Amino acid sequence: MPTDPFKSTPPVFPLTQLERMISGQPPADPLADAETIDQITPLGETPDSILALRAPRFMGEKSAEFEAVRDTFISLEDLFLEMEHQRAEEKADYARLWMPDADTTDADSRNRKKAEEIVNRAIEAMGGMDRLLQVRDIHTEIEIYNPRDFLWISSGERLFYQGRKFMENLLGGQTRGYDGERAWAYRYGISRPAHTELLKRQAERWDFISRFKGEGIVLHYLREVTLAGGESAHVIIGESAHVIQVDDRKYGVLREAYFSPTSHLLIAEKQHGVLTRVQEYRTVDGIKTPYEVQRYFRRFVSRYRFNTRFNTGLESSFFDDPGERTWDSNSMVALLGVRADSTMQVALSEITQIYTIWKDGDPADVIIRDESRHLLYVYLGKKLKSAGVLGDASSRYNVDVTIKGCYREAIDPRDPTYTINFHLVVVDKESTKPLLDRIVSHKWKSTLYPLIDQAIAERLTSMLVESIGYALASKNRG
Repeated sequence: MPTDPFKSTPPVFPLTQLERMISGQPPADPLADAETIDQITPLGETPDSILALRAPRFMGEKSAEFEAVRDTFISLEDLFLEMEHQRAEEKADYARLWMPDADTTDADSRNRKKAEEIVNRAIEAMGGMDRLLQVRDIHTEIEIYNPRDFLWISSGERLFYQGRKFMENLLGGQTRGYDGERAWAYRYGISRPAHTELLKRQAERWDFISRFKGEGIVLHYLREVTLAGGESAHVIIGESAHVIQVDDRKYGVLREAYFSPTSHLLIAEKQHGVLTRVQEYRTVDGIKTPYEVQRYFRRFVSRYRFNTRFNTGLESSFFDDPGERTWDSNSMVALLGVRADSTMQVALSEITQIYTIWKDGDPADVIIRDESRHLLYVYLGKKLKSAGVLGDASSRYNVDVTIKGCYREAIDPRDPTYTINFHLVVVDKESTKPLLDRIVSHKWKSTLYPLIDQAIAERLTSMLVESIGYALASKNRG
């Protein structure tokens, strides 16, 4: 078959050879020889004006018998070489960062020195380096302002330990942390993806000193700006502010910091388009600490308060991975109402929601978020597993749960009442009639969002476990 010079074809490599290139280990089977390759991919007759190609025996190696033009496709070897070049350049940049400054009189050196002086004055204004270095752990309780109800509500807490460990508990049952070696994250006791690099940075950049004088931090004085007012309660309208660039080259974070030339305190920071302004400082154990801040992102403004305590005596083990939530086996067997054997295994399908058509005068369906449905599914599955009845797809019984309506019944937004209807079906695969086909309903009051939290999920799944146990028990009685 003639070779088309205008149509590219991928090179043919033996599978064992490709495996060796990927793994870096010798292949399990010997490579095919030239005759075998010719049998696999016959070349046929080729016009004299076109150079015939033989499949190379190794990556980047050409056959000695034929001479061919250079392949225009990017090979794996080229990609690896490019990657090595990039790594060498990154290491060179990192090395240049730590090289001594040969010229301390140039503009860059003067700007760095000026920025460092501004930071040093801020440290003295906060209470002094000695005072700040005495801090061993930090516990901060966070409040967020609710403009609709004109109330400050609890938003969570953050805990830091000696610049090595970190933990954060937020609304919605979210908790995550870094124990000095590994990161972990959970929502209502269910494991979630943990962003190790982010949490490690949170642990290390835990105080003012580490954020402005820590390893890999490079400061650069940018400019002076005139404040338009409202930046901080400690700033006079029309006063100038020093702006320095904080380049965290260890973690690849770049931000701008604004310092008052009068109080010398940090009054604002800007990062990723979000401007954070310190509205009020309070003195805690001799250290001036940001208490109230405002954050601006596009047209949105949010207000936070940070109630900070130092040296609370936190133990290192407090930051260990708590692990996923579990349920006691005996309690779940009692909740199920029947002790299972090998013939009473059930397969559990994902929980779904069917939206009803709204009619005038009826309450509209509330959409249950995917993460809330997943929470119900995981809790239900773990409870059935603890009770000894959770099987796999090959199990004799199948449990199907569908949300058929979730309504907000109360008109008063300060006291809403919700109703949820589960359509629960338990099917015996060896029978044409389901063991159970019923609606399981529940009402509760809540002003939280998301609507289903840990306590509600616990209550709803316990009701479903009881109903499933009733169906299995009726089969045994039958």
